[in-house]
Amino acid sequence: MNLKKQNLLITVLFAAFLCLCVPGIAFGETDENHDTYTFILKNNNQLNNVVRTINNLYPELQVETISEVGIVSIQLDNEEDRDQIILTISNKIRNSVDEMGEMPEAALPAEPIDPISIDAIPNSSINLEPSNKSAIQKNEIQFHELDSSYFSPLNWYLEDVTNHFQTKDIQKGDKSRIALIDSGIDVHHPLLSHNIDLKNAKNYIDVEKGVQDDSGHGTQVAGILTTLAPESLITPYKVIDETGGDSIWVIQAIIDAAKDGNDVINLSIGTYLSKSVDEEKVLVKAYDRAIKYAKKEGALVVASAGNSSLNLDDLKDSREFHLPGGSQHVITVSSNTKQNTLATYSNFGKQIDFSAPGGDLGPNFDLADMIITTYPINQPNTMLDQMIGLPQGYTLSMGTSLATPQVSAGASLIISEYRTRYRKDLNMNKVKKYLKDGSTPLTNKKKDIYFGHGKINIYQSLQKMKK
Repeated sequence: MNLKKQNLLITVLFAAFLCLCVPGIAFGETDENHDTYTFILKNNNQLNNVVRTINNLYPELQVETISEVGIVSIQLDNEEDRDQIILTISNKIRNSVDEMGEMPEAALPAEPIDPISIDAIPNSSINLEPSNKSAIQKNEIQFHELDSSYFSPLNWYLEDVTNHFQTKDIQKGDKSRIALIDSGIDVHHPLLSHNIDLKNAKNYIDVEKGVQDDSGHGTQVAGILTTLAPESLITPYKVIDETGGDSIWVIQAIIDAAKDGNDVINLSIGTYLSKSVDEEKVLVKAYDRAIKYAKKEGALVVASAGNSSLNLDDLKDSREFHLPGGSQHVITVSSNTKQNTLATYSNFGKQIDFSAPGGDLGPNFDLADMIITTYPINQPNTMLDQMIGLPQGYTLSMGTSLATPQVSAGASLIISEYRTRYRKDLNMNKVKKYLKDGSTPLTNKKKDIYFGHGKINIYQSLQKMKK
C-alpha cells in the first residue's frame, strides 16, 4: 500500500474511532420538549401536601418525589395542554415552592477531539506481544490487568499518579465503597466483576432492567477505579444510555448513593444549561441540595469538568452553567496531558480542584499519549482498537471522564487506609486536604484555573496521611 493510501486509511479509521470511542450526546444538545417538570419545595415537610394537591387536580399524572431534598416532579408525556397543567399546579402550590422549572437532559461528555482537525498520521510506539495477538485470533483472550507491562506505554497515566505503582499494596484492610453514576457497567468483565456490588445497583431508565453498560462509558470509568483502588466495592447507578438521560435521575442517584453508604460518588457525566433564569435556578438548586445531602451522609462527590475547551467562569456571563462539575460542594477534575499541559479538550476555570491525566493526542498525534482502559466484552472494539491490535474488552480513549475516576480512586484509598490504621472514619474535608497535600503543582501558583491544586498523586497523598 502506498503512503498516500495508507495516510487516508488511517485517517478514516481514526475519525471513525472518535465517533465510536466516546459515544453519547454532546453537551449542550438537549431536548427542547422535556417530559418532566420539577418543583423544589421550601420545606421538606410540605411534600405530602403538595403531592396530594397535584393528585387532586390531575389524578392521571405520574408524580415522583425525592423526599430527602424536597423535590417533586410531574411527568407530562404527550400532554397537549402541558402549559395549562403547569400553570394550574403552580398557582395552587406556589407558596410552598422555592424554585420550579424543566430539568435539562444529562449527557455523556462530548467527543474530546474534532475528527476534522486530524490531518496527520497517528504515530504509535505501541508494541503488543505477538503471543497474545495469536491468542486473540483464536478467540482465546487473556485478560491482562491495565497496569501490567503488556499495556505499556498506554498505561503511563496509572504510573504517573501512583509513582510507578507504589500503591499496589494499599487498601488491603477495610474496603471503601464507590458509587458509579454513569451508563452502567459490564458486570461480566473479568477485570471488574470481583469489584462490583449489585445489592443497591439501580437502573433509573428502566427499573425492570439491570445495569449492563450499553455505551461503554461507565465501563471505561470503572476500569480505572478498579485498577487504582483494587479492593474497593463499586455500585453502579445507571442514569444514562446512548440517547442520554434525565438530570432528575442523576439527582435521585446521588441521594440513593449517599443513603446506601458509599464513601465516594463518581460523576463523569453532566449538563450544560443555557436556558431561562428559572431553569438555571431549579437545576442549580437541585444539585446543590443533593450534593449537600451526600456530604451530610459522609460521601465525597467527584465530578468531571467536561470536554468542550471552555472557561467555565465565562459561562456565567452568558447565563450558562456546567453541572455537577463546577458545583461548589464537589471536587471538579480537569484533564492534563502526558506532557503535563492542559488537555486540548478540557474545560477549565476557578471551580477546578485537581487535574489528572486524561490523555490527548499530543503535538505529534501520538497514540501513546492516549490511555488504555476497559470496555464491554460483548461489544466490538473500535476501529482504532482493532488497528493497533487491542483485545476485545479494552479500548484506547481520553477525556475528563477518565481523569475523574483517578481522583475518586485516590479518595477511596485514603479513606480505606485511614480506617485500617485508625479504626475510624475520615472527615471528607480531610480527604480533600490529603489529596491537595499530595498533588503535584503544574504551574507556579498554589491554585490556578487549569489544574486547581495540581495533578493528583495518590502515592504522595497516602504518604502525607501516614505522617
